[in-house]
Amino acid sequence: MDSSARVNSFLEALGLKSGDAYDSAAVARRLSFDPKGFPQDKALTVSVEVKRPNVKSTTRGRLVIQSEATRVTGRVLSAFAAPTATGSTAG
Repeated sequence: MDSSARVNSFLEALGLKSGDAYDSAAVARRLSFDPKGFPQDKALTVSVEVKRPNVKSTTRGRLVIQSEATRVTGRVLSAFAAPTATGSTAG
């Protein structure tokens, strides 16, 4: 199968057809899940198995589910690093 046929198969699997106007946002699909029960602040390996023929997926190799403490620390540090980006007028 040549690359054009592969692209057309991929588009068809997503409900699109060759010639449709689309951008990378239309092709990208996100998977969501409830993070409860997963380790926090630790790199987790990600894998996706696609059972549909001629459809391939790519994923980030790892993800980190941040704890509330890590999120708060990140927000505080970013306020000091770029106060105008957070809307702060102090200083």
